[in-house]
Amino acid sequence: MADLNYLELNSMILGLIAICILFFISYRKIEFTKYVPGLICLIFVFIAEVFEYGEFKFIFNYLENVVILAGAILLFIAALKEYFELNQKRK
Repeated sequence: MADLNYLELNSMILGLIAICILFFISYRKIEFTKYVPGLICLIFVFIAEVFEYGEFKFIFNYLENVVILAGAILLFIAALKEYFELNQKRK
């Protein structure tokens, strides 16, 4: 069985959250452009994880950590924007 550390587990959880957000967006027919930067960051996480075992392990590991944080923040900001826009439309 492969050895799985907490960072890889977090990146998999973020990937699953991104997929759930994509289904939610498709179901509610919400404007998708707000969520694209966060989802692109999560794609870069998986790309960096693939190249992590090469010569530049430290650089890709650092890049993976930064992109996980950036993706999570961007998705959170997009969700907040969506929430506040829906509240303004209701009032």
